[in-house]
Amino acid sequence: MNYSIDTLNNIQLEGHAQPFGDEGVGNLLILLVIFQQLEKGNLLVDDAVVVSEAIAGEKKNLNCLGFEQGEEWLLSDLIQLQVLTGAPDCALLLAKLFREQVKKSAQKAMDAFVLENKLTENCCKNVSGRRKKSAPQSYTINDIKRIGQAFSTLPSEYHHYFTVTEKSFKGELLKGASTFFQEKRADFGLFWNKKNGFLIDGNQLLIVLDAENEFELNEQFYCLLNDQEETKHKANQGKVFSKSNVSVAIVGDTYMGEWYAAHRKRLGRWDPIIDEGYDYSFREVESMINNADFTIANLEAVLVNDPSDSPLKRIKKFVLGGDKEETTAVLKRQGIDLVTLATNHIGDFGQAGVQQTVQSLKEKKIAYIGSGETVEEASQPFRLKTRSQEVFIFNAYWYKRYQYRSTNTYAIGENLGAACISTHFCEKIKAFKAEHPNAKIVVITHWGVDFRPILNYQRANAKRLADAGADLILGHGPHALQAVGKIDETDIFYSLGNFVFNSDGEYKAHPKALPYGGIVTLNFKGKSLYAAMKFIETNNLKTQWIPKEVTSEAFQEIVQAFEKEKFQENGWEVNESEKEITKKLW
Repeated sequence: MNYSIDTLNNIQLEGHAQPFGDEGVGNLLILLVIFQQLEKGNLLVDDAVVVSEAIAGEKKNLNCLGFEQGEEWLLSDLIQLQVLTGAPDCALLLAKLFREQVKKSAQKAMDAFVLENKLTENCCKNVSGRRKKSAPQSYTINDIKRIGQAFSTLPSEYHHYFTVTEKSFKGELLKGASTFFQEKRADFGLFWNKKNGFLIDGNQLLIVLDAENEFELNEQFYCLLNDQEETKHKANQGKVFSKSNVSVAIVGDTYMGEWYAAHRKRLGRWDPIIDEGYDYSFREVESMINNADFTIANLEAVLVNDPSDSPLKRIKKFVLGGDKEETTAVLKRQGIDLVTLATNHIGDFGQAGVQQTVQSLKEKKIAYIGSGETVEEASQPFRLKTRSQEVFIFNAYWYKRYQYRSTNTYAIGENLGAACISTHFCEKIKAFKAEHPNAKIVVITHWGVDFRPILNYQRANAKRLADAGADLILGHGPHALQAVGKIDETDIFYSLGNFVFNSDGEYKAHPKALPYGGIVTLNFKGKSLYAAMKFIETNNLKTQWIPKEVTSEAFQEIVQAFEKEKFQENGWEVNESEKEITKKLW
C-alpha cells in the first residue's frame, strides 16, 4: 500500500515513484475530460447517448454493468455510474457520448492531458483503464497526484457527482466504496478498483493506492484524515500477577444460545437454558478451566436487553443476541476473566448492541478486547504481566467483504464493531513490539468458514500476523476443531472450535468437520511458556448440550486428523494418558 498527503498548491512528487500494476488511469481521465467539456459548455448533463452493439457486447466481460443495445442514457446518470463503479462499458459509453457531442476523440483529449502534465507515458492507453495485452499500462502515485490536483480545480457545482454513495441500476442497488461523504469527512473524491482512491479535503489531497481491500482503503484514509500518529502504545486493560508461575486457559466460541432457544421454544422442544438454566452446559467443563489463574473465552454474541430485536434479523440467517444479565452473570460464575468480541456477530444489533455489550461486561468487571466504546479501543490489546514476563493480547476478525459492506461488522470511521486484521492492525502490533521489545505478542483471531478445513486465506492471515510480530496465534470461528501449525517461529492454533455454544450443531451435514473443541492452557513458568491442549466433545445432539472431555477413541481421531507426525516435527508431544498435546512455546 502506498499513500500520501499533499497541499493542493504545493504537490510534492516522489523522486522514484513505484509503478502500479498493469492497468491504466483511463477510467479516471474520461471523467476529467467530460467535466472539462461541461465547464466549457460543449456538453450538457442532459445530453444522451444510445448504447451501440459493440458496447452492449461488453456485458460478458469482467466488471461491466451490462448495458443493452438501443438503450438511451443521460450523461448525468453515466457520470454517477462511472464514479460508483468505474465499469469499463460505462467508460466506453461516456467516450461515445464525448465523440458525438464534442466531435473529438476522448482518447486524444486524455492523451493531451497526459502529455501536458508529464504523466507516465503508458498510463492511459484506453478509456476504461483495464488491462491491454498489446499495450501494457502502469501508473505511479505522482500521476494520481497530478490527476487529483486537476479534479480539485473543477467548479464546486460538480462536486456532488463525486459524493454519491449509491445508485439503482436495473433493479440492483450499486454502492460506492466509501461512506466518507455521508459522514462529511471530506469534500469529494474518487475511488476505483476497490483498492485505490483520492480525497480532496479543503486544501489537502489525500491518496491511497494498492490497498489490500475496500476496508483497508477506507481505514487508511481515516488514519490520514485523523492524522493518527500514535507515539506511545499502551493497553487499555490488563492484569498483573505478582508471581512467575501463572496459568491462562483459552477457550473457543461461547454463546448461551438465546437465538436457538427461541427457535426450539417455537417448536415445543426442550432447551438447555430455558429448562435447565444458564449453568447447565458448564457442568462437565468447569473443572477443566477453574484451576487456571486467568480464563479467556470468545463471546460470539451481542449482549442486549431484547435478543429478538435486531435490525439485521431479516438480513442475516443467524443473529446472535444474548441476555445481557444472564450471560454476564454465568460468565462471572464460571470464572471467565476476559472475552474476545471481534466476531462476525458483534454488529448483529447495530451500534446500540456494541455499546450494551461493553457496558454489561464493565458492570460485571469482565475485561474485553476486539471491540469497544470507540473505534480506537477495538484494536487495543490486553496486557498480562507476570513477575517474569509481559504479554500483549490482541483480538481481530478477518476481512470479509459481506461483513463490511452489508452488516457493518467492523470498527471503522464512526462505526463501532470488530477490529479487523489489516495493515493498520499489523502496524499496531509492530509498534507494540518495537516499544516493548521484551514482551510477547499473542493474537486471538476469529476466522474460517463454518465446518470447513483450514483455508488458504486463514494461512495468509496467519502469515501476515506472524510477519507483524505475533509470537502466538489462537483462532476460532469454524465451529469445529482445526489443527495446530507453525509459520516461521510462530505457533498457531487454527481453530479451538466451540466451548459452550448452544446451537443444534450441523455436524451431521458436515461429516469431515471435527465435532470437538480445544481448551488451551498456557503455563507461564519464569521466562518460559508451555502450552497444553485438551479436547471436549461439542456435538450438542450427542452430548445433550453438555460438552465434556473426549474419550480415548476421540482423542486418537483428533491426533490423526492433526497429522501426528507433522505436528510432532514442530515440537508437539502427545500425552495419551492425559488426552492432551503439549509443547514448550518459548
